[in-house]
Amino acid sequence: MIILATHVVLYAAAFAAAFLMRFDFTLPESQRLHFWVGLGLVVALRTAAGFPFRLYGGVLKYAGIEDFIDILKAMTIASTAFVVVLVLAGSRNFPRSIIAIDWLMSIVLVGGLRFGLRMAREALAAGATGGVDMKRVLILGAGDARETLARDLLISGRDRYVVVGFLDDDGSKQGLRIHDVPVLGPMRDAGCGVENGYQVLSETHRGVYWRREESP
Repeated sequence: MIILATHVVLYAAAFAAAFLMRFDFTLPESQRLHFWVGLGLVVALRTAAGFPFRLYGGVLKYAGIEDFIDILKAMTIASTAFVVVLVLAGSRNFPRSIIAIDWLMSIVLVGGLRFGLRMAREALAAGATGGVDMKRVLILGAGDARETLARDLLISGRDRYVVVGFLDDDGSKQGLRIHDVPVLGPMRDAGCGVENGYQVLSETHRGVYWRREESP
């Protein structure tokens, strides 16, 4: 309920900001009816459009690119519906530029909420790592699945793990960087990594597991 209420406030703020920007931060008497009617309609449409895309059911601080795409879709659908209502109602005096500004502002505010919380969480996690024994990790393989694993460790596990590099037998990948993490060499180097205290992320037919061998 709090998340939903927060979004409603952001939708209203986006529309108000669009109106004020359009009229140089004043609200002409001739536009007040448009403002209040449009405010109620836009907030209702954006709120309704957010439900199919689950904008109010996720954990905001874990926002990613898929969340941004959902926000973009929901806000675009709501703005399109608003235009349709204006056309059907025969409203020719409503400033069309406000629709575009409101669309952009709603994306900025709603997206800003999510990614702002994510950045704050990551900053706090990074600040909390002082004095913590970070585990150094080597990842076997440098394909799509390993990219996903590395991304998860770099984002969600950054307070516990340091991804040192990838090991892959494909010579064309060696020397490349994935998420700024280098592909260091072939998989046979994993033994050297274990001897130097690294944890090696391996794969079997059952999936992924951690090799936690300690150096002798």
